[in-house]
Amino acid sequence: MLAMEQPLSSGEAVILGKNTRKIDLYDDGAKLGMCPQYNAIWDQLTVKENLNFISRCKGLSGQQFENNVKLIVETLDLTEFLNVRAGNLSGGNKRKLCCALTLLV
Repeated sequence: MLAMEQPLSSGEAVILGKNTRKIDLYDDGAKLGMCPQYNAIWDQLTVKENLNFISRCKGLSGQQFENNVKLIVETLDLTEFLNVRAGNLSGGNKRKLCCALTLLV
């Protein structure tokens, strides 16, 4: 997995059709996401509140927000958990929520 957290040493990888040495995080960063190995969620917020918070941080609102959340929640089978606090989710559903937060665009 490429996290771009360490300096490049050797080898080559291509992301978004570009060699990783040519990726401009300012221009290309909006197209990239990160799903850390720890659960980067807010336990006291519900699933929907977590999604709402990250959506707002990414500048999504209105119909764009609704469409994104609906698609991601249905795809990851999180619909029944929208009003559940993230801290009360099973480990697998916490990982799904982490993935959902990175998929919002």
